[in-house]
Amino acid sequence: MRSVAEYGASGDGTNDDRGAIQAAVDDAHEAGGDRVYLPAGEYRVDGPITHRSRVHLVGDGMGPTTIRAEGKGFAALEGFGEPDEPLTDLAVEQLTVDASGVPGGESYDPGEKCLYYQHVRRCRIVGVHAYGSAATGIGTDMLVDSLVQGCVAEDCGRNFDAARDGLNIGSNGIGIGTGLAADAEPVVVANCHARGNSNNGIMFENQATGERAREYHAGHLLVYGCTAIGNRVGFRTSADRRVRFANCSAHANEKDGIVIDEKGEMGLEISPPPFSAREHRIDGCHVTENGGHGVHVTEADESAAIDVSTSQISANGGAGIRIATGERIADVAVANCRVFDNGGPGIVFADGGVDFRVSDSDVSDNGRDGATPEIRFGESAVRVTVSGCHISGAPNSQAPGITFATGHDSVMIVGNQFHGCTPLEADEPPAVVRDNAGFRTETAGRAEAVGDGETTEFVLPHELDVAPSVRNVWAESDAATGFHVTTADEEAIVVAFAEPPDADSQLRWGFELRR
Repeated sequence: MRSVAEYGASGDGTNDDRGAIQAAVDDAHEAGGDRVYLPAGEYRVDGPITHRSRVHLVGDGMGPTTIRAEGKGFAALEGFGEPDEPLTDLAVEQLTVDASGVPGGESYDPGEKCLYYQHVRRCRIVGVHAYGSAATGIGTDMLVDSLVQGCVAEDCGRNFDAARDGLNIGSNGIGIGTGLAADAEPVVVANCHARGNSNNGIMFENQATGERAREYHAGHLLVYGCTAIGNRVGFRTSADRRVRFANCSAHANEKDGIVIDEKGEMGLEISPPPFSAREHRIDGCHVTENGGHGVHVTEADESAAIDVSTSQISANGGAGIRIATGERIADVAVANCRVFDNGGPGIVFADGGVDFRVSDSDVSDNGRDGATPEIRFGESAVRVTVSGCHISGAPNSQAPGITFATGHDSVMIVGNQFHGCTPLEADEPPAVVRDNAGFRTETAGRAEAVGDGETTEFVLPHELDVAPSVRNVWAESDAATGFHVTTADEEAIVVAFAEPPDADSQLRWGFELRR
């Protein structure tokens, strides 16, 4: 290990220590690799420090060791490999990078980061506090087999202007670009915290445009045990594959908590990626009190394969979970979740699609305006199952538990419990509705009437919550024979005779009805 003090770095916050630190990095690289130690102190740098392969920059911890950037148009720490010759085995650990002294220009400059790395294999960024950058705090592209752990990204992306730039990318706390290195670009972001960043707290984005010779639908990305608080958006993944958010918390962000999209509205003069968001999983997460939706899937396709499970999604301003892609989406599952007290629907599949499953979840007290259903399916929802759920309306709600727009097909509503709401609203009844508590779809009973010699139709009330589609009705008295069932609705079935039964005749029927 070599100390930057041996190369003349003062660490007094006044002198420009860039040259001394760079000399230590270069010597360590030329020696085949080494640790470069930055003792406690404030290291002012007036230009970028270029990180090189097999060099580990190590400080005495966040705060005690601080690299403070002063100047214009640069990242405090940078390292750029090439697709065929990536940097390897570099690390930066246990220090703060303060880029608040790089003011940013009139437009977004992606280079004005705290850390900026591209094309690196086996990179470790551990225990780093990225603060105050004009662009993204910890910004990396095409990392492979790499780790970002125990980091804090705070107040980064100061130069972000959504109205000016129209961007959903850039100016993040932690931003990781993919798609130009390999089919699998495994990165783990673990136990990190993103607070107060101007755009996304933590984001993955596929950078393919369909215009390069080598582009990949990169994936195998994990965000574990991270928090995103007070950012524009908590977590976002754009056009990537096999991304998992596990045991994370998205709280009090300005807009949505977790977003899955395809970068279709980037605001950039380049083509969006030729790939769709696919095979994403959100599990064990808390998504609470965000200004927009809790979980928001805005762009995907019929191979989406998106799972949301074992998560609490509550008190968000919009829907708890909103699947609204503008086109048909397929294979979305919500399981073992608590979705409650959101301003909009608990779960909404806005644009229809195929293979939707909601199971073993508590969806309750959503739609604070009193007119919003707990679960809503848009037009042409096909192969839908809602099972094992507790579905309860918000106080004073007049909205149903589940609603379907037109064109649904192959729908099963099985084994749920409904409370405080009309269970179901649909133009056509679903194919299978059974075994639901608070939603009677099967009954058996008896009915009686007395003939008057004139009436040919008799109304037999039932206690179902839907019109029965299977009707088994039989006569239990001789005078009641010779009838047929004419109609059945949500309140009763009607039986009719060709000739009116005799006056004072005793008419008795038994019946079994079910949806």
